[in-house]
Amino acid sequence: MLRITCPGCQSKLNAKERLIGQTRKCPKCGYDVLIQAPADAPADAPVPVQAQADNAAEDTPVVQLEPPQETEGLARVVPVAEPPRELKPPNKYLICDRQRIIAVWEGDGTGWQLKTPSGLISAKRNTEQIPQQGAFRLIELRIAHGADSIYVSGIVCHELTPRWALPVIARGDNLILDKIVGPSGISRDHKQMIRRYLQDTFMPEVWRKRDDLVEFLSNEDIHTQGLV
Repeated sequence: MLRITCPGCQSKLNAKERLIGQTRKCPKCGYDVLIQAPADAPADAPVPVQAQADNAAEDTPVVQLEPPQETEGLARVVPVAEPPRELKPPNKYLICDRQRIIAVWEGDGTGWQLKTPSGLISAKRNTEQIPQQGAFRLIELRIAHGADSIYVSGIVCHELTPRWALPVIARGDNLILDKIVGPSGISRDHKQMIRRYLQDTFMPEVWRKRDDLVEFLSNEDIHTQGLV
């Protein structure tokens, strides 16, 4: 059993070793807690019984972090589409964490590009800048061709495994699809990222003509996988 502290509310939490590398919501405040092995012990090292007893004696109440049921988490998301089988232009793909767009795939032959303050750089040539773990989402921007223009036909969000998912983007375009673990809702922060990307990438008529899409990116719905 591991003893960890929630970064959100500082509650003391117990988590089983088999959850290392996974993210669970704190039962008290709802903060996403990444479960990690102690820095001074290997991931599979057992916690001494005496240490568990000492921890249990602390004044701070202990809350168990249990693995979710098979459908827990996914049940809160309204799915709208299956995961893509391959990355296809003219669609665009974004990989985000909670704060920023990490990487983009734009179907122009350059592969995955890391988004930096100074611009886009090759993921293949800058592997040291690829995050190893975190709460990652793959956002699929579906682009369709009309009679005389292109337009955004849909937005779909997929949850990625929280550990060792992103390094694969340096080895191949489609490998990230194997790291999808299920549908994900789109948070308000993610919607703001999408809006900024659309504004920076496309002319307004490419996406603003769809009132339902503009409304979706503006509303408070965080439990729907997207809009198609």
